[in-house]
Amino acid sequence: MEENQRRDGLASTGDDIDKKPIILQAAASGDKVVAVVGSQPELPVDFIWPQDKIGEPMRFVAQIDFAALASTVLAGAVSAEKNGAEKLAAKPAAAFAALPAGGLLSLFCAAQIATMSPKDRKAFHIAYLPQAALDQTLSASNRWTVRDDTARLDLGPEANFLLCQDTGGLEQQKEIAAFAASGISHSAARAADGHYSHLMAEVPNWILLAQLGGMRLLTRLDDLEARRFERAWLMVATL
Repeated sequence: MEENQRRDGLASTGDDIDKKPIILQAAASGDKVVAVVGSQPELPVDFIWPQDKIGEPMRFVAQIDFAALASTVLAGAVSAEKNGAEKLAAKPAAAFAALPAGGLLSLFCAAQIATMSPKDRKAFHIAYLPQAALDQTLSASNRWTVRDDTARLDLGPEANFLLCQDTGGLEQQKEIAAFAASGISHSAARAADGHYSHLMAEVPNWILLAQLGGMRLLTRLDDLEARRFERAWLMVATL
C-alpha cells in the first residue's frame, strides 16, 4: 500500500490531481458516472427514506459513487492544469487521499432547509453505504462525470464539483459548520469572541467535500479519513 494512501482511501498519483478541484459535467453515453444530482438515487431495498422534523419525506440532493470516482480520476480523466485552473487554491493532497475507494454517499435535505437554522442537524440526512454493502452502478438520469477541461471554470452556486477549497463564501460556511457541529449558532460577534476561540480553532480542519445540486457538503478531514460521514454538514451553496 502506498505511503500516502489512508485506510481504504485513494492514493494520489501526481500533482495534476492534487492541485485542482474535481469539476463535474453532465455525463454522455459511455461516460463513467460518478454522481447523480437531483434525480433518483441507487439505494438498497431496505433503505428507509429520511424524513424531516415534521415527518415529511426529505428531498434527494445527490449521490456520489466513490468507486467510479476512483477509477475515473486515477485512470487520468483529470488532466493537467489548464489556463484558469491555477487561480484556484491547491486542493490538500490529504483530502484527496482520504476519499473512500468505494461506496455510495447519498445526500438528502428538508424542503425548507434554506429557512432553517444552519445548526439544525434535522435539516439534512447523509447516508454512506460502504462498497462491501453493494454491488451496483448508478443508472438514474441526470448523471454527472469528471470534466477534463478546466479552461473555463464556473464554480457558482449551480456548479457541481468536489474538493475545491477556494470558492465564494466558503470560509464563513466553515465557521458555521464548526459552530453548528457543537450545537451553537454562528455570528460574527461570536466568531470574534474569545469564549468561542476553541471553535474557531477547528475551522481550518473543515473542508468542502462537494457542491452538488445547489448544496455544499462540509466535513472535517479526520472524519473523512475515518468515514464518519454522519458528522458532516450540509448547507445551501449561498448564504
